[in-house]
Amino acid sequence: HYTEKPLILPHFVAWGDRPPNPQRTFARADFGFAEDDHLYFCPMTLQKLHPDFDAALARILALDPKGRIVLVKDLSGPHRLNRLQARLKQHLGAAYERVAFLPWLDADRFASVIAFSNVILDPFPFGGGTTFYQTCAAGTPFVTLPGTFMRGRVGLGFATLLGMPELAAKDAEDYAQKAVAIACDASHRDALRQKMLAANDILSGDTGISTALAEMLAGLTKPARLQAGAA
Repeated sequence: HYTEKPLILPHFVAWGDRPPNPQRTFARADFGFAEDDHLYFCPMTLQKLHPDFDAALARILALDPKGRIVLVKDLSGPHRLNRLQARLKQHLGAAYERVAFLPWLDADRFASVIAFSNVILDPFPFGGGTTFYQTCAAGTPFVTLPGTFMRGRVGLGFATLLGMPELAAKDAEDYAQKAVAIACDASHRDALRQKMLAANDILSGDTGISTALAEMLAGLTKPARLQAGAA
């Protein structure tokens, strides 16, 4: 799949400090959600929501009558939002009434929605990235479906580092089933939350990433000197 040779590191190629605690926290009621709603939050920009992902959303809402899909309007303007809303109305039917689009969120509101959601949905085949640091810091369980390409395997990377392979689904049906099990079973969700929080330290700071990257770069063959005039 690549013209260049993929090089595999034992960790990510970057590290993130633990996100700071929000200066102000917000509750479900601040966004119009009820306490007994099962919130499936997909905190990604809208261009990541591929049509193949729609069926998983429809399946989640079919399995969970209390389920609500929560999305965020991004800053790309109304064209992309209108097209996505029309597509979801077509694919979800009457269940579309249980899809909520929040306005673009500042840092404190974003952290709060992640924290009070039941489960975080990593979309496929294009998944999340740095959002996982915020998700893991909050201890909110996520569900991911690994794809073929790196752009759809970051969630698997976080699940692997956390020692939580149970967060990675094998197919779209398994993805929906896992998400609903987390949202509907408070004891199961709390067990995952505690396991995630206990493993959080591995995601914070430089846990050998710099050394591994330096050793990889030092071991590469030096490129031949470019000929004069070559670009």
